[in-house]
Amino acid sequence: MLSPALPLNELSRQASLERMNLTTTPDDLALDRITTMAKLHFGVPIALVSLIDGERQWFKSCQGLSVRETPRNVSFCGHAILGEGIFLIEDAFADARFADNPLVTGEPHVRFYAGFPLENSEGYMVGTLCIIDHQPRAFSAADAQMLTLLGGTAQTLLAHKKTDFRHTELLARLGQAERELLLDAHLRVWNKQAMANFLSSELDTANNTGRPLALCVMDVDNFKQVNDTLGHLAGDSVLIQVVAHLRTAIRTDDLLGRLGGDEFIALLPGVGLAHAERIGQKMARALPPLRGRTERLTPCDAEHRHRRL
Repeated sequence: MLSPALPLNELSRQASLERMNLTTTPDDLALDRITTMAKLHFGVPIALVSLIDGERQWFKSCQGLSVRETPRNVSFCGHAILGEGIFLIEDAFADARFADNPLVTGEPHVRFYAGFPLENSEGYMVGTLCIIDHQPRAFSAADAQMLTLLGGTAQTLLAHKKTDFRHTELLARLGQAERELLLDAHLRVWNKQAMANFLSSELDTANNTGRPLALCVMDVDNFKQVNDTLGHLAGDSVLIQVVAHLRTAIRTDDLLGRLGGDEFIALLPGVGLAHAERIGQKMARALPPLRGRTERLTPCDAEHRHRRL
């Protein structure tokens, strides 16, 4: 068995992974959707987001395994982070490096492995999005394109991770049934009904206090072409990246929602026109394919927009 070598930048790589503070954060629903997409699309029993620290690989998102970590010295992902492209083993029994690996000869009986290395915002390879099968299989150029797309989405989510305090606070107040009614089922941002409710509440505050209120509405250029040419799984992956990028552009007190399709809305309490325009420009820079418009809402204007929602 060949154990994975250590990257030349291993000490700084581990320090960078620690700064991401992922071990103390809860399970990530967005990453879970990526691994679920990968499992379903490729028809494999196992899909993981695996992160590599000093002695282990541990699974930030896990579909199809009952364990949440395995030793690094037997990991396939430890090999995958040494390169920049997909690390592919089509038949582990036929590969002298892995034929006697305990993960091959015993549980989870890895025969096929494909791992896309995940680079964090500091430029370090910290883990992989990987798929695993109990049977050998071929891996086509189209398969590589889809794994790269899903891996890029997972990478975006990790690289732009930040805490949305108001979103978290509002979620904590809701029961499970209310969450399902008010959250977009695919992207887990607020849906159209939730944003209408929030806008109504913020309008009351604006009317009572005179505090300004801004609304940014945006959509994704050429999104239909993605669905038509690459399929809806690819479209969902693009929208997950859109949400991740937009979260980096808004403040922690702002609210981000989906109106439907490729249309998104950001509610910006206490923001005047000049500040709203700067936030809108920041959104555009964060995600160049977006086109959008930024508006300052007087209570009258906002009431009109609320009726349209």
